[in-house]
Amino acid sequence: MKRLVFALVLAASPALAVLNELPGDDPDLAQGEQAVRAGRYDLGIPFLRAALERSPGQPDIHVYLALALRQTGRIEESARHYEQALRLDPFHLGALAYQGVLKLGQGDRAGAEANLLRLRELCPRGCMERDELARELARVAAN
Repeated sequence: MKRLVFALVLAASPALAVLNELPGDDPDLAQGEQAVRAGRYDLGIPFLRAALERSPGQPDIHVYLALALRQTGRIEESARHYEQALRLDPFHLGALAYQGVLKLGQGDRAGAEANLLRLRELCPRGCMERDELARELARVAAN
């Protein structure tokens, strides 16, 4: 299911980055996730912040929040949440891919390629996150 969600979201827009369906019965988390999935990033941010206050060690919430912040133009704050997600889980494939997209958007191709290299190490036989970041790098190079 995680891979299907990832594929559908990235197919809709390379800038959209949604990971796992988030666990738990936190109503703020559910509202934030729903808003992000609907592309209503501005509406999702307060819900995701509230959920993060209760579960600061949950890397997926950091990634959802980072996505919402990136989509609303708050790039530096977004970057901090991707970094925190990776501090919590250095093997978080989605955080690596989405952080790579953010870096690419900032003109940091070398940083995005470093993330792709890390994804290649973690997914030697391929994985959706690695493949999507590679496609995004190729797309930007072609333009």
